[in-house]
Amino acid sequence: MSHGTYSLMPEEYHRRYNIDPKWVPFPKEVENINAAAERRIQEDKIKVDQHDQATRSKCSFCHKPSSEPLPGCSLCKSTRYCDAKCQLAHYKAGHKQECTGFVHPPFTKEFLTEPLEGDEFPPTPVFAQGHIEGLGCWVSTAGKIGCELSTLLEPMGDDGEKESDKRLNRIGGDMTTSAQYAIWGESLITVSVLVQNRRKDSTPILIFGARTQITSHGEAAKDVIEGRTEKDTVSTFQAGGDTHAVLSVAYDPFKKASRLLLKSLNGVPVSPEAPPAAVKDVQNGVVALHRGDFAIFHAQFRVGDNHHIKNDGQAFGRLAALHVAFTPWHGTPPSVLDDILAAHLGHDDRAPAGLRARFNQPVVSAYYAELARGGPLAHITRRYGAERAALERVLVRVKEIAGVEMFDMMRDCIRPEVVDRMLGNMRAAGLNWFAELIGPLVKHSS
Repeated sequence: MSHGTYSLMPEEYHRRYNIDPKWVPFPKEVENINAAAERRIQEDKIKVDQHDQATRSKCSFCHKPSSEPLPGCSLCKSTRYCDAKCQLAHYKAGHKQECTGFVHPPFTKEFLTEPLEGDEFPPTPVFAQGHIEGLGCWVSTAGKIGCELSTLLEPMGDDGEKESDKRLNRIGGDMTTSAQYAIWGESLITVSVLVQNRRKDSTPILIFGARTQITSHGEAAKDVIEGRTEKDTVSTFQAGGDTHAVLSVAYDPFKKASRLLLKSLNGVPVSPEAPPAAVKDVQNGVVALHRGDFAIFHAQFRVGDNHHIKNDGQAFGRLAALHVAFTPWHGTPPSVLDDILAAHLGHDDRAPAGLRARFNQPVVSAYYAELARGGPLAHITRRYGAERAALERVLVRVKEIAGVEMFDMMRDCIRPEVVDRMLGNMRAAGLNWFAELIGPLVKHSS
C-alpha cells in the first residue's frame, strides 16, 4: 500500500463487497443510491402496515375480511374472529392445541414471523422456540443488515450514531480500557426474544431478561469462548460426552449494565424514562407478565473473538439453545429474585435452568445460505433488495476510504518505539484483523 491509494482491506474483503480498489463514490452517486434505498425502505414499511391491517381485520376461521380490526383469542393473541361462533368453531377445529402448544407467537408488527406479500423470508425468522409451565418464547435475530457482529462501541437502541460518538470520545486513546473489555472487537451477536404468559390461572410470571443465557453445541464450545474478557460471564457443562459453553448477556462498560434492551410490552414500545407498571427493572429487563401478556427484548452475547466466528450466520450456527430465566410471581421483591439468579450465573458443571428454546439449525442454515455462499451483498439482495445492497456497498467503501486517510496520517507521525505497544493494544482491544493488516506496513515505514 502507498500514499494516495484507497485500498486498506485485503482482497477477500473487496471480493465480498464487490469493490474495485480504485472506486471512489462521488456525492451524486451516493445521493442517488441513498434515495433508491430510502424508497425501498418506505415501500417495505407500507407492506408491513398493509399486512398488519389485513391480518387484524381477517377472521382466522372463515377468512372473511372486515372493515375494522377484529377481536381475537385473549390468551395467545395470534388469532382474530368475526364473532363468538367462529371463535368456538376454530377452538374445536384445532386452535385449542395450537394455543396451549405455543405454535404461533402473538401477532405484532415488531415480530412478524410470516413472509410479507412477494417476499421469500419473513421479517423476523424464528430460529428457536420453546415453552414450559405456561410460558413460551420465540427467538430471532436483531443483527445488522449485512450480518456483521457488533462491538461495545455501538449502543443498543435508537440513539445510534450520536451515542457511538459519545462512547468514542469517552474511550479516546485509552487502549488499556479498550483492551480490558475488547471494546473494538466485532464479536457480539444480537438476539430478539419474544416471551408470553399463557397460563390458565391468574398467576403472573416474572421474566429476567438480563439473566438470559445461550449454550453452544459441544464441538463449538472452544470457538464461542475465545476472546472472553474479565466481565464476560462464561461457564461450561458436560452433556452427552461433550463440553458445552454457557454464555451470559454481555457487559456494557459504558452503562455498567448488561447489553439488553427492553423493546416492547404487548406491542407498545417501552420508554426507559417512563416504563409501564409491569416493568419492574427496565435496565435488566425484569417484567411481570400477566395472562396473555408478552414482551420483546434484545440481548447481546459475546461469541468468540472474530477469528472463527465472523458473522451472524456463523454465530447462530454454533448455538444449541437459549434459556430465559423466569419464576411464577407471588409477591417477593423482584430485585431480591434477580440478585439470587445473578449469583447462580457463571458456575461450571451446571446447565442453565429456566425456559429452553432449542435452535432449529436447518432454519438457520437456510436463512443464511446466501451469506455463506456469496457474502453480505448476496444476503442483503435476497432479503432486502438490490437497492439496499447498493447502499451497503457504498457505506462500506466510504468507511474504507476514511480508514486509508487515517492510516496515512498515523503512519507519517508514528514513532518507532511505540509501534509494538500500539499493535499489542490493538489486538487486545479486539482489533486483531487491523493489527495484522497494518503491522508490517507501519513497521516498514517507521
